[in-house]
Amino acid sequence: MGLWLGASNNRPSDVESFVEEINTLRKNLAQGVSGEATADTFAAVCKPVGMKAKMIATENEWIFRQVSHKYRNPANKPSSAESAALLRFEQDETLLSFWDKGNSRTNYYRRITVQQSCLTCHGDQEARPDFIKEKYPNDLAHSFQIGELRGIFSITLSTD
Repeated sequence: MGLWLGASNNRPSDVESFVEEINTLRKNLAQGVSGEATADTFAAVCKPVGMKAKMIATENEWIFRQVSHKYRNPANKPSSAESAALLRFEQDETLLSFWDKGNSRTNYYRRITVQQSCLTCHGDQEARPDFIKEKYPNDLAHSFQIGELRGIFSITLSTD
């Protein structure tokens, strides 16, 4: 598969396992959401996923991002390579993940699919919790339906 630099956990299987661990954590925490979402809900569901992903990525010298064309936080706007990956997922609803090897980087992309519990914060635009409306006045991450592509996990490994 090529040269994997950085920490010893830069094998493709390690990256894939990491992403599945993060996705499982996301799904399990989101399943616990019921009723109206609050800032505490965000702290209990979204924040732990992001913190764990950041910790593992830092330990392994990876760049980890969750991106979407319909982003809430402008920092999650996709790069041109990530936009191409999103398009590929949009065009093939059965595609779960893929690798993309470039000259100075290798990326792993993994689909994030909308579940019922996601709709509490990502469903109808007007039904979004007030704390989201206040914190993200230009929020694009709404009006999703169950089963739709929410976005992708994007992991970048240096191959320099």
